Amino acid sequence: MGAYCNENLSLPTACNLSPSHDLRLSKHVHDNVHGNIYLDPLSLKFIDTEQFQRLASRAQATRFKVGIHDVCIKYAFTATILSSLLHAKVCLLVLDLNQLHFVAFVLILPKFVQGMTHMVYPGAVHSRFEHSLGVYWLAGEAIHKLKTYQGLELGIDRFDVQTVKIAGLLHDVGHGPFSHLFEREFLPQVLNGFKCARQQKCLRPFQARHTPGAPKSAFFFKAVISVLSRAHEQMSAKLIDHIVDVHHIDVEAEMIKRVKELILASSEFALPKVSAYFYDPFFRHILITGNIFSLVLGKCMDVVVSCLYYYYCYYFVLMLKSAKEKQFLYDIVANGRNGIDVDKFDYIYRDSRACGLGCSFDFQRLMETMRVLGDEICYRAKDYLSIHKLFATRADLYRTVYTHSKVKAVEIMVVDALLKANSYLEISSSIQDPSEYWKLDDTIIKTIETAPDEELRESRDLIRRIRRRNLYQFCNEFAVPKDKLEHFKNVTAQDIACSQKNGGVLLKEEDIAVSNVRIDLTRGRQNPLERCSFLTELISGQDYESEEKFPIPDGRISHLLPTSYQDMIVRVYSKKPELIAAVSEAFENFQLKTYGVKAQVHATPEKKKRRL
Repeated sequence: MGAYCNENLSLPTACNLSPSHDLRLSKHVHDNVHGNIYLDPLSLKFIDTEQFQRLASRAQATRFKVGIHDVCIKYAFTATILSSLLHAKVCLLVLDLNQLHFVAFVLILPKFVQGMTHMVYPGAVHSRFEHSLGVYWLAGEAIHKLKTYQGLELGIDRFDVQTVKIAGLLHDVGHGPFSHLFEREFLPQVLNGFKCARQQKCLRPFQARHTPGAPKSAFFFKAVISVLSRAHEQMSAKLIDHIVDVHHIDVEAEMIKRVKELILASSEFALPKVSAYFYDPFFRHILITGNIFSLVLGKCMDVVVSCLYYYYCYYFVLMLKSAKEKQFLYDIVANGRNGIDVDKFDYIYRDSRACGLGCSFDFQRLMETMRVLGDEICYRAKDYLSIHKLFATRADLYRTVYTHSKVKAVEIMVVDALLKANSYLEISSSIQDPSEYWKLDDTIIKTIETAPDEELRESRDLIRRIRRRNLYQFCNEFAVPKDKLEHFKNVTAQDIACSQKNGGVLLKEEDIAVSNVRIDLTRGRQNPLERCSFLTELISGQDYESEEKFPIPDGRISHLLPTSYQDMIVRVYSKKPELIAAVSEAFENFQLKTYGVKAQVHATPEKKKRRL
């Protein structure tokens, strides 16, 4: 985990230096992390819009992550496409196949959570506005450093520089109220009613066997939810088009197209876009044929899906390589290859500073010595531990800040309040329309809190409970045993309610809240450094001794580094103080029933159980 550092977290003077280009037409603002940030004229045209300015009311220190496994991707993609071809009632509600609108995926999703870190860390009141400026600046610094050392070799021109900077600036413009909480918890639950009638019908042909004892459709739901983890990037792309159209910004169409590709880079690698393949007759033929065979063969569904998936991956890689030049540019803002990007550089440093935590990770060192080889950004072998510290510090932030037990309690309450207010305020009605979506921001809570309408009474009461610190009560938690991680399925309130013994208080699902917290190093149970490429030592500060990149296997650098890369923590909350004892007992019974032992570290304190 990130080691504590007593030094001032302000960056060194070198980081405040402007890139080596003409600043006469630029304006500058002073950022409390990076110092002076110089804004070029085109960037200012985007900044000075109401759509971008609304980011000032978006809390930054609210994050969520979903571990994505290859098999999840396989089923999310294949089942979604097959179900849309066979059962047009769901996915083909979105008629524009050139870009699968994020609503296409939202319509068939169940649940997730995110929220309000500043309620526990009062200093974490910085916004996505500051973060976006920081990513803009670091993206510009990164591309200028590459241009300085390898500009002629890589063919980096002014178009590339401007595109990368705009992508850094606008990468988060699509966030809704409370950032990830809105897209990963609120929206799926709002649309969960759609699931009951249609999801089951659509998924019936695709209920392949996976986790023993688990509902057969649960694996598919988990996979598709991982698509929603990138919904704000999809909306960012839509809002960029909207901003250009509404404000008549004079910018090349090719640049806007590239900007959107750079923003979607990480989600594209996680689950690539499929629009191009609908127009390939062979691809459509194999999907339809595979669907027919899967219906007939039943148990052979795994084989059919695997064939489809690997054909798709092979075809996609060929098209990707032929369609994209300068692929190293896609590693700068949203790196889908290994997760090392300037977005993480900024929020890790900024959030650590705002929360009063130490951060010993030095991203300037990585930016100064990174080089491009084989169209990929590579790092010195001696920086292996520095990169590991990046991922470890991020995991530390998730554990101690973003998923703090009190933070999650507040988030669950905010989601409950939004859900209760949605039918009256129609909060979710604007998610398909960028011209309405940008108007949503965190002030929705103040609207609910101050409105006199009787229809908002339940939501208003929840907001007042938050203000008065009368939160859902944390009962206990346990870490899922390492050997159970692979086949773990999320614990639900129903699981806990069904685990209570006869007698005593009768628990209902609505009395219980469960938070399934996954913390990893960005690649699930895999080591993210396995996806990084390294080079040998620098000579004379500029050139590398060898022009061959290489991976570094586990155990070659240090035996003190972890060999497990993911934690799964299950937390249970009681929505009513008088039910803490009953919920805690049911939670213990669930652990005994599931694992044969109580996996929690200690019993729920008796003092907490007696709280009224």
